Amino acid sequence: MTQHNGNNPGQFGNRSDTEAQARKGGKNSPGQFGKAEGADPQAAGRKGGESSSSQ
Repeated sequence: MTQHNGNNPGQFGNRSDTEAQARKGGKNSPGQFGKAEGADPQAAGRKGGESSSSQ
């Protein structure tokens, strides 16, 4: 966990293009399972299981 920096009002507050980057990311991802460019729920579950089993 990172320490709060008083000069940074938010996680991405130090970037001048935060809004543009967020919009770009939203356009690139359909946010739906089953789409060719969407997330694969099986792969996501596998990856999550692998990372949590070592803790």
